[in-house]
Amino acid sequence: MDNLLFVSLIWLSCFLIQRIFSQFLFLDLLFNFPFTILHEICHFIIGIIFSAKPTSFSILPKIENNKIIYGSVGFMNLNVFNTAVTGLAPLLLFIPAYFLLEKFFICFYSENLLKAEIYGFIVVQLLNSAVPSREDLKIVFFRGIAGVLILILYFAGIMAVLLKIFK
Repeated sequence: MDNLLFVSLIWLSCFLIQRIFSQFLFLDLLFNFPFTILHEICHFIIGIIFSAKPTSFSILPKIENNKIIYGSVGFMNLNVFNTAVTGLAPLLLFIPAYFLLEKFFICFYSENLLKAEIYGFIVVQLLNSAVPSREDLKIVFFRGIAGVLILILYFAGIMAVLLKIFK
């Protein structure tokens, strides 16, 4: 039980660090930038694979309507067959998060807590980046036929990660 408590404290600290960074624009941009790139690359690659025909790709943050837009990908050929998979493509980031959890536990159990904290932070950031944005979800549910199915897969991914954590 002590290990579970300690792992929980490390995960909580990783989450809190991420939340603190999000309160300061420079730190938020600095630590989210690599993960924003991964998020947008997922949209872009899946868009190519499923013939959504990407037309634009931006990872430069901008402010629109008093909100920060970290990145975006535009598409020319979204339809009922490719909208859901393209819009929810960042869910693929659950895959590296899942495998980095193993590194986290190896470091944790070998008592290399600094490395465990770093891996934990990366996993938290990957999971945060895997979450589809509001805009992604709007597009998926208004234009995508498979949105509900993929949402189920999303929660299955979360469950797989949680089972790995509390295994």
